[in-house]
Amino acid sequence: LYPQIRQVLERGDAPDWNLVRYEMFKRLGYFVTESSEHFAEYVPWFIKRDRPDLIEQFNIPLDEYLRRCEVQITAWEFVRQRLEATAADMAGLTQRFSEAMRTAGVAEEHMPLVVQSFHEIDEIKQSHEYGSLIIHSMETGTPRVVYGNVSNDGLIDNLPADCCVEVPCLVDQNG
Repeated sequence: LYPQIRQVLERGDAPDWNLVRYEMFKRLGYFVTESSEHFAEYVPWFIKRDRPDLIEQFNIPLDEYLRRCEVQITAWEFVRQRLEATAADMAGLTQRFSEAMRTAGVAEEHMPLVVQSFHEIDEIKQSHEYGSLIIHSMETGTPRVVYGNVSNDGLIDNLPADCCVEVPCLVDQNG
């Protein structure tokens, strides 16, 4: 993938939501696996008190987590109402929920999924979170390869034995 990543940089086409990762690639020659948003929090180069220009230059959404919290707090009251609602209540409740979610900051392109999730709140479904996939494999015995952080017991021989490395791991009923 590195040749394609270099081409993206040469064309100046790095996605505005991924500028930190591309900057790290440009400077260090490696493309980090963490999102730009989170990686910027982990290193001292992008979020600096005396350099607000960097936050804008690299499009780091410092307020994104707060916005997500606002959305969740707003949603909880509607979830309670949804669980207590009759079929006759649903049309008006859905309309009020949609308006509240937009006001709280849900992007318009996410609204169909948000409203669908609101309607299906009492249905039990597997989430797309990484942990749910691991639990599914352990409970059902369905083999799955995940990338996990483990002790480097000879897995990567040019790294210290006592460090933590991220490697492919087979998960099944044995763990």
